[in-house]
Amino acid sequence: PRVRDEQTALRSNLRGLVDAYEEAEDVFESRFSNMTDTVRIGMAFFRFAYQPPLVYEREDTEQRISEQTSQIRTTHGRVRQDMTIVRRGDEVTPDIYEQLVSLEAEQQERSGNISRARAWVGKILLVLAGYAVFFLYLYLLRPAVFANTRSMLLISLLVAGVMLAFWVLGQIELLNELAAPVALVSIMLTILFDSRVGLFATVALAAIGGLIFGFDFEFTFATIVAGFVAVFSVREVKNRSHLVLSAALVITAYLLIGFGYTMLRANPFETSRLFLDLRSILVNGMMLLLASPLMWAIERTFGMTTDIALLELSDTNRELLKQLSLRAPGTFNHSLQVANLAEAAADTIGANALLARVGALHHDIGKMNKPEYFIENQQPGDNPHDRVKPRMSAIIIGSHVKDGVEIGKQYGLPKVVQDFITTHHGTSLMEFFFRKAEETHDPTTGELDETDFRYPGPRPSTSEQAIVMLADSVEAASRSLQKPTPKRLETLIDAIVKARTEDGQLGESSLTFADLSRIKETFLAILSGVYHVRVKYPDQEGQSDEDASDGLEGPIQLSQSPGMDVSIPDVSSTRRRVADGRSDPTSDGGDKPRAGDPSAG
Repeated sequence: PRVRDEQTALRSNLRGLVDAYEEAEDVFESRFSNMTDTVRIGMAFFRFAYQPPLVYEREDTEQRISEQTSQIRTTHGRVRQDMTIVRRGDEVTPDIYEQLVSLEAEQQERSGNISRARAWVGKILLVLAGYAVFFLYLYLLRPAVFANTRSMLLISLLVAGVMLAFWVLGQIELLNELAAPVALVSIMLTILFDSRVGLFATVALAAIGGLIFGFDFEFTFATIVAGFVAVFSVREVKNRSHLVLSAALVITAYLLIGFGYTMLRANPFETSRLFLDLRSILVNGMMLLLASPLMWAIERTFGMTTDIALLELSDTNRELLKQLSLRAPGTFNHSLQVANLAEAAADTIGANALLARVGALHHDIGKMNKPEYFIENQQPGDNPHDRVKPRMSAIIIGSHVKDGVEIGKQYGLPKVVQDFITTHHGTSLMEFFFRKAEETHDPTTGELDETDFRYPGPRPSTSEQAIVMLADSVEAASRSLQKPTPKRLETLIDAIVKARTEDGQLGESSLTFADLSRIKETFLAILSGVYHVRVKYPDQEGQSDEDASDGLEGPIQLSQSPGMDVSIPDVSSTRRRVADGRSDPTSDGGDKPRAGDPSAG
């Protein structure tokens, strides 16, 4: 017998009539497989005989729902007219926050969509003003960065990434605005460009973020302090592991500022707010650890070279420099000395000393292909240039520039380092082979083309490239100087710098006469230390004392021979005039040094 008692049941615990038919059919098919007629007959009997044990009372159900819905209040709490919801300094409780949200919704409902659109327009204008100040700074004070399309594209992408982070943090409740990766962008801009760009970007992003998050001064102040700490911590970064230390310092700065603001709250140790801040700061710190892989990706995507990458390239244990030391040991030793000279000179005038050192270490890697044709790698009495014509010798010597670029590309050298390979000789003349060709040239065949004996160039366009050119020439020439006393070295350095200047090789660089003066002083100090006077031991008493002299009694002797890839000025006559006290070799009245005269050696 059917029971007519009324009861309430969850819909998820019941089956509908259609579900019951489908379940019965599944049972018939499993019992009488391959017996279609039997299943159809069984289902016919089931549909006829089966009666649901429960009946759905639709009208009663809808009535109950209506009764319960009518008991739901459309408002929560009551806000009277002119009632003060919250005062300055009061803690915003969940009830107060709900009233504020309700007030905002009511105001928007009364004023329509015009008020919301106007608010969006105002925010957008303020945000654009903040970004305009930052990009105006780049345009006026950092024109080199602003004129570089890749640099501006990178800066725009980083700024857009921060804006996206602001929007995401505004949509989720697990994190607050302290998780915004402004410090990460500050670190990257400092490493990629300099600390001034990083600091200005930090202030601009902190101000814009505070505006977006409802004029949140706590976020703005904390972000500026933490961003400045981030910038200062990576100014002298030496390797990628220092970025971990920078992340720790930034987290510490955020925690200190956060603790200070916590002490100013009415309920400082409210667990929900405290844990939210701590969670956001830790997430921000974890994102700072992405600086190293992001820098690696940026370097390869945008072709930019950071000081961290240059430090890695300065390691002489890298494969390329090891190959240079094995295949052309003389060239490798020459490159080390040039690197020392270039680094010290660049540091003296405020140029990028690290870039100059790396460029000097790699400027002659093209000599690996034919090391025996360069004098620093030759054995005494064996010079392959004696068996070829001067024009062919010039081609072989000049080819080390093109070979160096190809090797640099093969080993993935950055473009800024490859530029040192192409510019360390500029368009200077291989005068030894040119003079030798003049001696054997037949005038009836036409005039000898000087361009066939010049390096392909281009000329140095930066201070660092010009310094490496001068260091390369000075170091090679000093090795050929007999009795390299300080006076002789000084005259040689003056002559080389003057020859490069008069040949127009330094015209495209930013070096000034004051810079050249400091560079020459630095070269002289280092080379004087390299070629200092040795102590004479008792068993050397019979030797001449000429090594300890100042070199004023005789002309400078330069041993230039085929295979030397620098032009050495003839300073013999100039040096004699100094010895006689008749003129200054650097003055306008002195004899003009001639670059690369074979008679000098």
